[in-house]
Amino acid sequence: MEVMPVILQGKHVRLEPMNEVHTPALAEIGIGQSFWDFMVYGEIKTVDDMSNWVLDILSRAEKGTDLPFVVIHLASGRVAGATRYLRSRPRDTSGSGDFTSGFELSTVVVATWLDTYGINSRRFFGAAVTTH
Repeated sequence: MEVMPVILQGKHVRLEPMNEVHTPALAEIGIGQSFWDFMVYGEIKTVDDMSNWVLDILSRAEKGTDLPFVVIHLASGRVAGATRYLRSRPRDTSGSGDFTSGFELSTVVVATWLDTYGINSRRFFGAAVTTH
């Protein structure tokens, strides 16, 4: 399984590969949010904290373990969140007997203003990206 950056679009959002340019928009929606309390990254309180988080995620992408995206809300054109495929495991064809491959999907940053568009931000990623 080869995991490569792509653009995915559904009915409400487009997922675009994350890069450093997205840091200010992610900071706007992510600084001070309570969901960081449940993450291994700790609190994100400043733009510098968000920049460090983005750089960490991008360094994981360079290693080939993660594939991060920003979520663009189509109706507004605004960055609405971030998500990523992580712990990418290519299929082992070396004969070791481990043929498992796959990845996990993580939602990290979700803009609470999505609720004003009739999209429940707590259930957003399960429903919004359904076609691509």
